[in-house]
Amino acid sequence: MEKSAKLTYTLIETAVDKGIRDIRGDTRRGIRNLVDLASHLTQGLLLQHFFQIVQRMLADNNSSLYEFTSNVIEHVDHQVLKNVAVKLVYTCCTYGYQQMQKYEQEHGHLVPRTLVFDFREEYPDSLTQEEISQLISDGETIGIYCGVFLMNGDQQRVTDLVEGLAQHKDGVYFLLAPPEAISPSIAQMVVNSKNIVPVIRLQAEADYHHYLTAVNILFDHKCLFATYSEYDDDNLADLISDDCLDLIEEARGFAYFMVRSRNFTQPDNLQLITDFLAETRAVPRYPFLIIDLYADLMEYANYELNYFMAIRSDGTITTRITGGLLPQYNIRTHSLPSIMEQVMPKLSD
Repeated sequence: MEKSAKLTYTLIETAVDKGIRDIRGDTRRGIRNLVDLASHLTQGLLLQHFFQIVQRMLADNNSSLYEFTSNVIEHVDHQVLKNVAVKLVYTCCTYGYQQMQKYEQEHGHLVPRTLVFDFREEYPDSLTQEEISQLISDGETIGIYCGVFLMNGDQQRVTDLVEGLAQHKDGVYFLLAPPEAISPSIAQMVVNSKNIVPVIRLQAEADYHHYLTAVNILFDHKCLFATYSEYDDDNLADLISDDCLDLIEEARGFAYFMVRSRNFTQPDNLQLITDFLAETRAVPRYPFLIIDLYADLMEYANYELNYFMAIRSDGTITTRITGGLLPQYNIRTHSLPSIMEQVMPKLSD
């Protein structure tokens, strides 16, 4: 990061510190000022869309988002909160966004806005932490400072990953994991890193006990964390039921991310999720954000499809736009820039 960008980062940190202090004195005004600052700074389309939703919700002085923000300020380590917020809004979606646009113009193809690693399946020759760190560094030279890691329940794998990610001080990383991947020692490492956000999976009523165990560990360690579910035609009603949403409220995380699976085709269910999202935005009932990663990207559908690329545990590549695995490309035999040149859409597409 250039000297001028580092100076801007420091100034934003100072403003966020002041904003957090202001919230304690005048909660509503302090929250609105912080959101307005973030909305003004970010240049990424996705976060701009997100902040517009938040600003509309905050226009209601009785919005549950005020309670939500107060809870986050009270219960999350302030250094973690500040670090993640500034890195996401400025490093990833302003400075990094500018760097990616420059790279796209120079090389003639789109760049994924986030490096996605799908480590849910294990292989005998899974990527080492050194290889993962090199990929993160390669992404940063392009302007990619955000990473998403889909994990299984292997705590040693999670431990190794968190240790490695903590060394990449400029980025912010989201760790999507099942409850069994979380332990007290991992939670302490996460909060010490200041740049990792666990997002805990909740799929069915049978998960409730293990889910609460995991999120209570994260809460006790003052982590910033969220929940995610993958919904389909069979489980949507359960995942938006009062029982499920009350459980997520009990967890005290900052958001519920809903991810639409390919097995979601019934018109009745489409109407159900549409009505649910409209209702939660019009009259928010819960002190956490509810974000449907499909519906909230509808306005930017081409953006989402074109910019998605994932790296699997064995180094192979998948892209959303090609509809699946590209076995001819492996991060061990091709550099990250060369793979993007081959699989990402051209600017003229």
